Formats: sequence, C-alpha cells, structure tokens
Amino acid sequence: MGREEDELVADARGCCLSARCVALESLWRALSDSENMRIGYNPAVAEAGAIGRPDELRGEVVAVFVVLRQGNQPSEQMRHELLETVRHWLGPVAVIGEINFVSGLPKTRSGKIMRRVLKAVILDRDPGDISTIEDAASVEDARSAWLEMRREVRAGS
Repeated sequence: MGREEDELVADARGCCLSARCVALESLWRALSDSENMRIGYNPAVAEAGAIGRPDELRGEVVAVFVVLRQGNQPSEQMRHELLETVRHWLGPVAVIGEINFVSGLPKTRSGKIMRRVLKAVILDRDPGDISTIEDAASVEDARSAWLEMRREVRAGS
C-alpha cells in the first residue's frame, strides 16, 4: 500500500480517483497543475502546495498554500494576481477555492510536500504521524493561514 496521499478515494459518484486529483467541472486536473503556477508565471512565488477541499456548491475546489520569495509580501493584489494566473493557465473551468500565504510548507526531510498534512489542516483533523516532517511549525503556520482566511470570508459575508 502506498502513502496516504497516494491512496485512491471514491468521490460522490462512486468513481475512484487519486487523492491528488480534483474535479473541476467534469474536467480532471492534477493538483500539481495549480502548484506549477509558480513556474515561469509569477516570480514572487517560491513554492506552492495544492490540495482538493470539499465545497458544498461545487463538490471540490482547489486550495493553494503559497510561499512567497523573500522581499514579497502577501496582499489582496498578490492573491488576485495568482488566482488570475492559475485560471489563465488551467482555463475557465478552474475552481480555485482560495490561496493561503504561508512562510513554509509542511515537507518531509527529503523535501516532499506533505499534502495529507495540508488536507488535515483544511478538514480540521489531526495530521497524524509527522515524525518525518522537516519543520513542525509549518503545520501551525498552515492552520493559522487557513483559519485567518476563513475569518476574513465570514467577516465579508
């Protein structure tokens, strides 16, 4: 059996799909496409981690956690720029739930992004065994960014 983030899951229709894929209005796209928004598109982005998260209206949307390069600050303008970049790159069917700015992504010591940890943060679950994580503070950083974004959304509604 593979790692948790590589296991197959069943969607609402009973179709099996990789946990790394998300439905974008009947178009299946790898989440790594959202992460690749940094390659050649926006020099302010150092790295990004993307996961699918449940959405009552659309079934599942993409949540992106972004680390900016030194000298760049998170802002609504930067968030809008990145959303437009991803939508341009993936096309009009891309449903980006939100972009969360963090100082670091939860990664293994070998540098692999721990998407299952990001998923646990968004679903408000225990991330499980994180003994191989490079920087345990990145989990709380992601959780804080997610909760702050949720507060902003609720305040704006």
